Amino acid sequence: MCADLIGQTILGQFRVDAFIASGGMGAVYRVWDLKRNVSLAMKVLHADLADDPSIIKRFKREANALRKLAHPNIVPFYGLYQTSDFAFLLERYVDGPSLKDILRKRQGKPLPLEEVLTYLKAISAALGYAHANGVVHCDVKPGNVMIDKGGNIYLTDFGIARHSESTTTTLSTVGTAAYMAPEQIRGEAVCPATDIYALGVTLYEMLTGQRPFKGDEKQTESSGSTANERIRFGHLTLSPPDPRNLNPVLPDGIIYAVLKALNKNPQQRYQSANRLFEAFCNSIDVNPESLPERAMDVNGLWIPGREIEQTNAMLTGLPRRRAISGIIIGFSLIIIVILFILRQPKINIYLQDRIEDASSTSLYEVSPIKTTVMPILQVTETLIIQSTNTTINVPVYEKTNTPFLIDTPTTINDSLAVLNSKPPGKIAYTCEVSRDDNIYDQICIVNADGTGQRQLTNTEGSSLYPTISSDGNHIVFISNMSGDHAIYDMDLSSGKTIPLTPVLGEPTSPSISPNDNLIAFANKRDNVMSLYIMNRDGSNIHDIFSGGGAYPSWSPDSSQLSFFSSDGSIYVIDVNGSNPHPLSFSSNLGSRSSWSPDGNYIAIFQGVKPSRQIFLINTNGVIAQQVTTIGDNLSPAFSPDGNWIGFLCYPEGYQSTKQGEICVIKKDGSDLQVLTHNSLLDWLPYWGP
Repeated sequence: MCADLIGQTILGQFRVDAFIASGGMGAVYRVWDLKRNVSLAMKVLHADLADDPSIIKRFKREANALRKLAHPNIVPFYGLYQTSDFAFLLERYVDGPSLKDILRKRQGKPLPLEEVLTYLKAISAALGYAHANGVVHCDVKPGNVMIDKGGNIYLTDFGIARHSESTTTTLSTVGTAAYMAPEQIRGEAVCPATDIYALGVTLYEMLTGQRPFKGDEKQTESSGSTANERIRFGHLTLSPPDPRNLNPVLPDGIIYAVLKALNKNPQQRYQSANRLFEAFCNSIDVNPESLPERAMDVNGLWIPGREIEQTNAMLTGLPRRRAISGIIIGFSLIIIVILFILRQPKINIYLQDRIEDASSTSLYEVSPIKTTVMPILQVTETLIIQSTNTTINVPVYEKTNTPFLIDTPTTINDSLAVLNSKPPGKIAYTCEVSRDDNIYDQICIVNADGTGQRQLTNTEGSSLYPTISSDGNHIVFISNMSGDHAIYDMDLSSGKTIPLTPVLGEPTSPSISPNDNLIAFANKRDNVMSLYIMNRDGSNIHDIFSGGGAYPSWSPDSSQLSFFSSDGSIYVIDVNGSNPHPLSFSSNLGSRSSWSPDGNYIAIFQGVKPSRQIFLINTNGVIAQQVTTIGDNLSPAFSPDGNWIGFLCYPEGYQSTKQGEICVIKKDGSDLQVLTHNSLLDWLPYWGP
């Protein structure tokens, strides 16, 4: 079938580009999805499976549950498809090696302990999420652990998983004998502990270079005619060999944890993947949060930007780091409490980009500060907005000639760049304003070349998170000017502001679609943050992703959104709520992203303050380019022409201030300019025409 499928387009959508491998369930191909414009992995089921109506029926029933699994360490599963000739499964294609490939390259030698812990952290997180959603993988093994070019680790191939409504695996006879739990071999009901056993076998192999049962043990000689039969017999009846026979330096706690995971009785194993991971970490006194999120590449080289101590340091030097971390956390909590008291009232939703520090090393030369008189807004009328449950009075603001002093922007010459061009368009941003001994967020705007800075709102309470319409005539933002959080629209030509939504909960970070038809935003209700979409006029409000989601950014064709999930990753989702999948994940990944107008890149920020930097990732989540290199830089926003990026910057030592400013830079990292230099924080830029 391999030669027959290459070059064909299946179901008018999936072009078969290459044969990858054959497995227990069928042949695997790389296909190109002509509608999503992304590579996928297609697993064509063996004929004996595809021709069994009961198997196909069960697959279809469980496919919906599997498609809903959205986790940064799980490769998205897209379901079961059928043609007149065959059936196949689809999931995201990962362009990189498997853990099996990495172990094969080791030629029977164990992996370093720090690498094992890195893989265990990712796999246990993926399994914990799947188990919490009622899904048991049933085929955990090194061949189903994939590593992309960025070092991100994924658990793949949920094709034979079972959902909590099932009593056995989708295919009780399908699996990999070397990693199957005894109850799975006997065809009994599976449970999360079934995956713990398979993970235990995988850990055994990583730590020793060999699997516990290979089918060549003396006790298995008469148990079967094939290696798989003898391996199954070993899993059912034999105790695994002591791992220290193969790797004498393994700590006792690690040995205990592995053997507990390999207990024949499911009730005697760890009852969650996270418990197994914690047992590993506790046995050598490692802080789980200190472990990296990404793996080594297939050549044994560390992925750029990743640092970790060697094994001996992990075994001896981490208690002190844990204590230091506690001190840092304690001081951080004190600082947060003080800031909270001093800076009320505030809207306090997803504001992790704003309360930051900068070091005292100067990298910029600063021009003298000037001031200018700019107009503010006053209430001219009151609108009454009604919904099915709520009636609220909302002030409408228009421009007046009342003077208000703010600092004008100054161009700051970075010694590392030559300023030889003026960025196009204008940038709306959140600016802090001091009033009545309190600090309020308001909406400001500045031309992208640094001229024409002005404050647009002077509302009671706070107004923030501006987004500009594609024609540049309107700004949509969040405000609690009427006491409750709502989304508002401002006409820039008249200054007239009207509410778009009734009381929703705690909406945040709206974003207008490029076709100007929709607004995406995050909203917190009942302590759950979800991603919402509504029409441009505020009608048809509905959620498309529950359980996390903030700072949505539209694809250029308005068909997809990138957003920050509560699990710490950047996701992409179709506008109808389907196909959510993570692009990038890191413990140091920032919350805001921005899609380039050509659709080729997504700007993100990551790192540790005070040296977070802006990066471009491609639509497969692989870092393509680092944009900034100095200072502390957050919240990127692409310019409409795609040549520039605006962002919140904390230039180190900048006039001895610790407040952030609005900066712009070309996407190639040249021509850095600082647009604002105000006495308070300027943040969350959005670039419009």
